[in-house]
This record gives sequence, structure tokens and C-alpha cells, in this order.
Amino acid sequence: MTSKAEKVKLSEGVDAPAKAAHPAGKQGALVMTRFTRWCAGGLAALFSALTPALAADQPEDINARFGIMPSATGMRLSPDGTHVSFIDHSRGYEGLKIANVETGEIIPLIRSDGEVRMTSCLWLNNDRLGCQMLGSSNVDGKLVGYQRFLAIDKNGENTRQLGQRATARHVGLNQFGGQLIDILPDDPEHILMSLEQLRTSRTGSQIGSEEEGFTVQRVDVDNNRMAKVVGPIDRAAFFATDTKGEVRIFGEYSGHSDQRYGPVMELHVREPGGHGWTRLAETSLSDYAALEFEGFSSDGDEVYVRIPYEGHLALARLPIDGSRAPEIVWSNPNYDAGGLVTFGPNKRPVGVSWADEGNHIEFFDQELAQLQNSLIAALGGDMEVSLIDESWDGQRILLVASSDTKPGTYYLFDRSAGELRPLMDIRPWLKNVALGSRQPISYPAADGAEIPAYLTLPPGKTMEAGPMPLLVMPHGGPSARDYWGFDWLAQTFAAQGFAVIQPNYRGSTGFGAQWSGRNAYQDWEIAISDITDAARWAIGEGLTTQDRTGILGWSYGGYAALQSAAIDPDLFQAVVAIAPVTDLQQLKDDMIGFMQYDLRAMSIGTGPHLVEGSPRRQAEHIEAPVLLFHGTKDTNVLVSHSRRMADRLEKLGKPVDYVEFDDLDHQLPQSEARIEMLEKSASFLKRELGAP
Repeated sequence: MTSKAEKVKLSEGVDAPAKAAHPAGKQGALVMTRFTRWCAGGLAALFSALTPALAADQPEDINARFGIMPSATGMRLSPDGTHVSFIDHSRGYEGLKIANVETGEIIPLIRSDGEVRMTSCLWLNNDRLGCQMLGSSNVDGKLVGYQRFLAIDKNGENTRQLGQRATARHVGLNQFGGQLIDILPDDPEHILMSLEQLRTSRTGSQIGSEEEGFTVQRVDVDNNRMAKVVGPIDRAAFFATDTKGEVRIFGEYSGHSDQRYGPVMELHVREPGGHGWTRLAETSLSDYAALEFEGFSSDGDEVYVRIPYEGHLALARLPIDGSRAPEIVWSNPNYDAGGLVTFGPNKRPVGVSWADEGNHIEFFDQELAQLQNSLIAALGGDMEVSLIDESWDGQRILLVASSDTKPGTYYLFDRSAGELRPLMDIRPWLKNVALGSRQPISYPAADGAEIPAYLTLPPGKTMEAGPMPLLVMPHGGPSARDYWGFDWLAQTFAAQGFAVIQPNYRGSTGFGAQWSGRNAYQDWEIAISDITDAARWAIGEGLTTQDRTGILGWSYGGYAALQSAAIDPDLFQAVVAIAPVTDLQQLKDDMIGFMQYDLRAMSIGTGPHLVEGSPRRQAEHIEAPVLLFHGTKDTNVLVSHSRRMADRLEKLGKPVDYVEFDDLDHQLPQSEARIEMLEKSASFLKRELGAP
């Protein structure tokens, strides 16, 4: 692909919360966070030429190939089916691009400048797109996250922030300035958005308003004129629409005397076209006691909910008038329902997702089930196919196909022509890189329980080829699990000769209430024992030897890596922790002053585990060398966790190296940072465990 100079100019600013003088003594001033817009002629290429061009320029270093972020994620189809939009992360920033599916012309529209992240983008109508954005700002010494919504024409013009913009009259922080609830196919000039309405102070002749709380607004996508649909509701957790685009349900947190959110949520519904709300249910926010809203039935008379059933989570239907108990739609004696699957612009319910060793959808819509099976067969039968989007007339479907050894390719299926054509590879620079198969396994824990896991071996290797260096790689969350499919982090190290085990330790979700327990913080001893047993199993099987065994984790996985090294100092010879939690009491204290404090405190709990289960407080037991990474704008786990851990280890004379990335959040979402992280980790692990 021929490179051309990119002409850029600044678009309209995106406001962010900031500390400033305010007539009412609260924050409300503006900080300009900029997005940069590409001119429409900056880059253009045919889809057929894009992947080979990138492949020709791919770096030789294996860590660089895996560290470069995807060139296409979040792809969506325009309502008329003639264009797709996608976010390109590969060039050091996030860029929204569109492409003509007939000509292959690619037009870059807008890119971030590092202050705000584009998390998702979609078509609001045939001519206009919208992007949900997240950022963070320092307010009174606390890192505060905020959300905004940006709209732009497909020709790159009329960039505008939609939703509430902060003004000097606002009392409080404009933290939730706009979140998309729904597009409106029957009214394509408007969308529905939720935002937090702030009180306004009186200034001169302008009258202030005492109304505050979360509202739903019907927003003009061109000029941001708004009309209130629902609210304000003080402690609203979410709003949702039915399949016709009408707001029919909301969730509301219980409130405490200090206005913090409590651990109970009430669900309120209303009839189509109605104005009065009735309480549908009250539910605990505990993982396996909650009734979770999933979506509306096509006729709008029922809601789909995920509920506890015989020790697992099942999908059920519940009439909105409460005339009968929930009716089970899908359940499994061994696995949880993942959630309702919806499809198309009206979010029609089509199935339920669930996972065992693989990923599955149990379809209600048999036509879609047959279509998906036909597409899988057409692509060779060894792929997972996910139907992403369809044109508003239903004739064109956007899908992605991937597997454990194939990072993913987007395709367009034309129903009328019966044609399936590839559009774009997600990670084109890995096209010719050999990848290791990710095999489901299980191994015995110390108490006899069988722990499900995934084992990725170096390409072309079998277990009989051991011993080889081993990485145990526990997942984050901890209320999460690992799934079968392509995993860039595991594959990075498998490609360099490491065996990688990823355990779904007890505390993981998806396997039922007993498996989840209280969670892997409060039941840390069980979770950590399961994780260390993965290494013991591999040693016993001859896959590795103890002197070649390391552990690497991100977020809770980083916590687990450090805590494992503290509990069993002789087992692991090297520890890599990325954005780790290092102190459970601090994790609770980090939420002081935020509305969600009680929810965090409930999750972490109280008791001796706050000390015994905190790696920083057990650092004197760690013998293995430690490598830490963290971003300074991490709002999930504050950077102080890694800073204090590194300081503690250094004071104890323990071997530790700490790498900090300025202005990056929990995901380290920048190619240069990920490449550096992978290069330093690979060098460290090869040195400590022996080069493969």
C-alpha cells in the first residue's frame, strides 16, 4: 500500500471532568480533550490489497508481531449494507475508519490523541456514525473515569459531542455525559441516550434547576437537540429498550443514608406506550443470587432474565405483569447460561450463549442456526463463526470467523446473491506465523477436584517433547473465565518455545455457584492452590521441570502470580505481574468517596484474608525475581498498587524490576507499550527459566 502524508486538523473538543472554581463551590469547568480528524483523501486502499501490504511490512521480531494491536475491531455494517466501520488500533492510536464494501475504498475519519479511548463505534443512520468514548481525569487527587459520545458524518464532517456538555453552571462532575442506549431505525435522525442530569446554579438572570439524576434523552444526531424521555432517576443503574425502541425497563440501586449504592437493585417496567412504572423484581447483586435482565421478547410482553437455577445460572422468561414465575428457557447441569443473544437493528432475541470447553449458541431462530452451520461448513468446519450485524433490510450479514490458531477474519454474506466474501483480517501480520493449538485439559487439585484449563504448546510440539519452559497464566476478573479461541498473550510465549497453562480456577464464573464460591478474593486460598497445582501437574507429567516454571498474569491474574510466589516461594522461578492488585485493603480504600464503595467492599469482604491474601503484605516470602508493569491512568487497579509493591520488594532486598507506562489505562491499549511489555517479559523469562 502506498504511503501518503496525512493531513490532520483538530475537531471539536470533548469535555472532561476537572477541578475548577465554581459559583456553587463544586467542580464544573471544562478541559478540552482533542480528537484529530483525517481528511477523507488521506488513505484509501482495496480490501484485497490491504492484508498483503501489511504482511509485507510486518516486523521480524515475534514480540512486535504479537504486540501490535489489531488493525480492525468492532466492525459494524451500515444500515444499507454498502459500508462497514471499524476501529484500527495498530498505529499507536485508535482510528475510526469506514470502507466501501463494493469498491474497497477505505476512508479514515477520526483518531484519538491518547486522552480519550474509543471503545465502540456504530452507524446511527446511513450517513452518520457514533462512538462511545472513555477517559479519565484527576479530580481532587483521585483518578475519575468519564464517558462521552461523539458523532461524525461518514465523509468526516460535522464532528459533534452528543449528550450533556459541562458548563460553568453545572453543580458537580459531568462524569456520565452520554451513553448510547439504542439506535432508532424508524426514526434514523435520533438516538436514545442516557446521561446524568446535573443540577445547575443560578447565574445572573438564568434560573437554576434542582433536578438531578439519570435520564434518557431522545437526541438529534446532527445538532444534539434533546428531549427527555425518562427521568431523572437518582440511582439508576441502567435503562433498556424493547425491540421497537421504546424504553421499557430500568434498574435502580438501593440507597444508603450517605447516598452510596447498596447491594440490592430493583427492576421497574412499564407497558408499551405507558407512563407509570411498576416494580418487576428486587435482586441481590451477588453473582449467584441475582436476577439479571437480558432483553425483551419480540412481542414485548415478556423479559428474558438470567436467574439462579439448581446451582447454576439459567435463562428464563418472565411476564412483565408478574402474572407467573419465571419460565426456564435454557439450563445446563454443569455450566451457566452466558446470556441472551440478540441480532439485528431491533435486537430481536435469537438464542442463548454458553460455554464448556468451547463456545456455543443454542438458537431459538432456526433459520439463523442453519445459516451459521452453513457458514462454518463453507469456511472449512474448524472455525467459530459469530454473526455480528445485518443491514436494515436483512439482506447482508457481517460476520467474523476465528479459531485458536486463526486470529480472525471479517466476512460479508449476501443472502440474495448467496455470496460470502472476505473483508479484512484482524491481525494480518500474524497470517504466516505458526501458532500452537489451544487444547482443553483438566488436572487434579490438591483436594481432588478436577480443574478445567487450556494448554497451548509451542507450534509442532507435543507433551512428549518436554521438558520445556512453562508459564502458568491465570485469568483476570476474578469473576470471569478463560474461553477457547485465539489468545494473543498465550500465543506470544508459545511461539517462543513456552508451554502455557491457563486454569479456570475455583472462583471463575461459568461453572456454577459452588465453583464460583464467595469469589477468588475472599476464597483466595482455594483459587491460588488451584493455580499452583497447575504447575505441579505439569512437572509431574514431565512437561516441565521446577527450575523452568514461571507465572504471568494481568489484573487479578497479576495478583494471583504474586500471591502464588508468596505462598509457595520455591515453585515459581520468575513472576510477571501486569496491572496487578497487590493489597486487598487498599483495593477497598481506593473506592472511598465513590458511589460504588459498598459494592466493592461487599466483593472484597472483611477479615484476616485482607492481610494474609495481599501480596504486598506477604512480600517477605517472595523469593523469585519479579517484573511489574502498570499504566498511570488505570482506573480499574490504581498504579499505586504496583508502585508500592515494587517499593516493598526493593526495601526487602528482593529482585524486582518495574516498568510504568504514562497515560495508559488497565489494558495498556497501545502497540508500542505492548511490544515493550512483551519484549521485556520474554527476555526476563528466558533469562530466569532458560531460553527454549
